[in-house]
Amino acid sequence: MIFTKQEIAHFAIDAAEKAGVPAPMVCSIIEVASQWNASLSEWEPSRWLLGQHPLDFRGGEEEYLALGTRWGLMQFTGEQLRTFEWKGKFSAELGEPQGNLEAGCFILKKIIDSGSKNVLTHYFGLERRRVADLAVKLIPTFERFVLERPAIERAPLAKSPTPVS
Repeated sequence: MIFTKQEIAHFAIDAAEKAGVPAPMVCSIIEVASQWNASLSEWEPSRWLLGQHPLDFRGGEEEYLALGTRWGLMQFTGEQLRTFEWKGKFSAELGEPQGNLEAGCFILKKIIDSGSKNVLTHYFGLERRRVADLAVKLIPTFERFVLERPAIERAPLAKSPTPVS
C-alpha cells in the first residue's frame, strides 16, 4: 500500500509516542535518512558481516541479507537491531512503514536509555556523522510540525454491506 507523506508523518508520531521517544527526533531522522521514502533500502554491510558466511546464521541467507541492509524510512541496519536484541523478525516487514517505525523507535529508545549524549551520532554511526548533524539541526522544525500535527485528508470510508441473515 502506498501512503502519503502526511500519513507517514502520523505513523511516525504515533510510533514515537508509543515507544517513548521524541517524535521530532524520529521525524528528523526520516527527513535526512530517507526523505520520507518508505521503500528505500540499501545493502550496506559492515566489515564484520562481510567476513561471515550466510549459512552461519540461524535464519540463513535471509537473515544475513537483512543484517546488512538499511531499511525503509528510518534507514537502520538489521545489524543495529541485532545489537540491541530486537525480538522481532528480520524480514521484509522491516521495510514496511509501521514495522520500520516500530523497529527504528526501538533502536532509538535503547540509545536514549543507554545515556548516550550524542543520540543521533550513535543512531547513524560515526561514519555518517554529517547526516546525524543535519538531523540535529532539523529537530526544531519538526518540534513545530509535531505540535501542529496536521489532520490527515482521507476519503470517506465506504459503508460495509449489511450482512444477510
